[in-house]
Amino acid sequence: MKLYMSVAEHLRERIEKGVFSGGTRLPSVRTLSNDHGVSLTTVQQAYRQLESDGLIESKPQSGYYVKTIQTLPHPAEAKDSVDLSTAHSEFQESIAFEYYMEHPGLLFGTGYPCINAPSMTPLFTALHRQTKYYVKFPQTRRDPAGLLVLREHISRLMLDASCQSQAEDVIITNGCKEALFIALKACCEPGDLVAVESPCYFGILELFKIAGVKPVEIPADPVHGLSLEALTVALETLPIKVAYLSPNCNNPQGYTMSDVRKRHLLNMADKYDITLIEDDIYSELSYLLPRPRPIKSWDSQNRVILCSSFSKTLTPDIKTGWIYATCQQNKLLNLKLMTSGMTALTPQLAIAQFIEQGHYAKHIRKMRRLYRQHLTIAQENVLAHFPEGTHFTLPQGGYHLWINLPGELRVSELCNQLELKKIKISPGTLFSPRKRFSSSIRLSYSSLHLCDAHGMIASLAKSVEQCLIEAKTPAFGL
Repeated sequence: MKLYMSVAEHLRERIEKGVFSGGTRLPSVRTLSNDHGVSLTTVQQAYRQLESDGLIESKPQSGYYVKTIQTLPHPAEAKDSVDLSTAHSEFQESIAFEYYMEHPGLLFGTGYPCINAPSMTPLFTALHRQTKYYVKFPQTRRDPAGLLVLREHISRLMLDASCQSQAEDVIITNGCKEALFIALKACCEPGDLVAVESPCYFGILELFKIAGVKPVEIPADPVHGLSLEALTVALETLPIKVAYLSPNCNNPQGYTMSDVRKRHLLNMADKYDITLIEDDIYSELSYLLPRPRPIKSWDSQNRVILCSSFSKTLTPDIKTGWIYATCQQNKLLNLKLMTSGMTALTPQLAIAQFIEQGHYAKHIRKMRRLYRQHLTIAQENVLAHFPEGTHFTLPQGGYHLWINLPGELRVSELCNQLELKKIKISPGTLFSPRKRFSSSIRLSYSSLHLCDAHGMIASLAKSVEQCLIEAKTPAFGL
C-alpha cells in the first residue's frame, strides 16, 4: 500500500470510529506530517483522497474538516421475537420480480457490482487470452474441486480474514448460489427447519424451496445484526438443524456483526449442535479495515461452512464461487459433481492470473472507494428527497442501502410506476418468506456514476411518496 494511502486509511478509521466527528477540524498538514514522520506532500495526498471519498472537506484559509452528513434516525431495533411458523409462502412475487428485473432500466434493484471500472480491464484481457489458449490446447485432466492455483489464491485471501485455510479446504463452484445450495444439501433433508436472518438475501429463499427445507425467521436489526436472544428461543423450542446468515456487510441491511456477537453465535452452534452456513460474499467490500473476520475464522469444531464468490467483487457473469469447509469434503464434492459437474475452467484461469499479477487487490481498493463515494451521494439524495419519517442506517460495506419508509407500500403499484420511469428497486417483501417489510425498499448504488443520481433518486422518492399516499386512501366502489 502506498504511504499516503496508509495515512488516509488511518484517518478514515478514526473518522468512522467517531474519534473525529462531523464538523471537527482535522490536524494541520504540518502537524500530521510530524506525527506520522512523512512528507507534507504525502499528507496532502492523503487529505485529497479522503476529500474525493466524500469524508472530509477543505475550507479556504482554515484547513480540512470532517464532512457533516446528517443521517436519519435509526429505525427501531428488531424486537427479540421469532416467527415460529414454518409455513412457506409461494414465490410468485419473486418470479415476477426476476422477470421485471430483466427489462432495461436503471438498476437500483439488482446486486450487480460496477463492472465498467478501468481496474477490470486486465481481467477481461485475461479471459480473452485464456479462452484462445484453451480452444487451442484443451486440457483433458481436471481436478473436480477446481483449479489448484485458484484454490491456493483463495486460501491466501482467506488468510487475510484470519482463516487458517488450505487449498484442500476449498471447492470451486458455479457462483455463490451453487455453493449455498450444496451446503444446504450437505446438512439438511427435505422438511428440516433452517433458521434465517430476517430480512435476508432473497436468493436463499428460492434455494430453501428447491432443497425442500422450511425457513424460521429470526429478526435482525441494522445495528447489531441477528438477534441472538430470538435465535436462542427458536433453538430451544424447534428442531432446527442449520442457521443461514451473512454477518459481514449484510445484504440487505449492510451491518457487520461485532466479533463478540459472532463468537457468541459460534458457541451457540456448539451448544445446540447446529451447522452455520455463512454467506461471506460482500466482506471484501467492507468500508472498515482490516477486513472483518468471518465466523469461520474462530471455528475449531467444524461448525461453519463458508460460501463466497467473485460475483460481487468482479462480475456475476464469470460464475465462480467457492465453499470453504474443514469437514465433509467428500460429501460436499460429490454434491457439487452431482449438481453441475465441473466448474468452467477458463474463468478460473483468468481470475487466478488477475490475482497473481496484483490486479485483484488494486481493484478491491478502488471499488471500496467508489462505493463509499456512491453511498455519500445516495444518502444525501435520500435525505433531501424522501418523505419525512424515512429512516436508514449507513451500511458498513457492499453497495446496498436499506430504507425504511413511513408507511406500507403497494409493491406492485410502486414497481409499475417505476418501470415507466426506467427505475428499479428491490421491494422489502422480497427479503422475507412471509412477505414482511412492506414499508422497506433496498436501493443498490453500485452504478450511480452512470446516471443523474440526483434526478433519478428524486424521481424515485416522488413515486414512493405517491404510493404511500395511495396506500392510505381507502378504496370505494359501487
